[in-house]
Amino acid sequence: MTDLNNVEINTLQPSNFTVLFDKLPGVEFHLKQVPLPNITLAAAELGTMCVVLNVPSEIVTYDPFTLMFSVDEKCDNWDSIHDWMLEFRNENLDWETMLSNATVLIKDGDLDVVKEYKYESCFPITLSEVTLSYSDDQPGYDASATFKYDKFYKV
Repeated sequence: MTDLNNVEINTLQPSNFTVLFDKLPGVEFHLKQVPLPNITLAAAELGTMCVVLNVPSEIVTYDPFTLMFSVDEKCDNWDSIHDWMLEFRNENLDWETMLSNATVLIKDGDLDVVKEYKYESCFPITLSEVTLSYSDDQPGYDASATFKYDKFYKV
């Protein structure tokens, strides 16, 4: 098992995590946070003469993942997810073409990639609002998006 505590993260960098979507080339997501997913291994009941035993099954499920990201100056990253979600309304569309692989990159203090995780066949299910306002101490705007996917693995 990999010990993520050995990955030194330079806190002076604005973002040491990024995500790239195959479907959204050229769109950058500088992440505030991204959880590695919760995984559940289903248990099956095996009946015996006197007792029911729980044994591991082959069924693995992952919870959806939520990205917290900085909205870029032109709102391109927020707009791209918004537009992606609206594309699913087209009745004549082959929905499988709407799925995308996503790659989460973890970078070190020099911004070199030290770890990659892949989400296969993902699609957005929620996108948060962005409240535009003015304040002297407002460093930027954040948004979140939640995705469903079929498979998660370490590259």
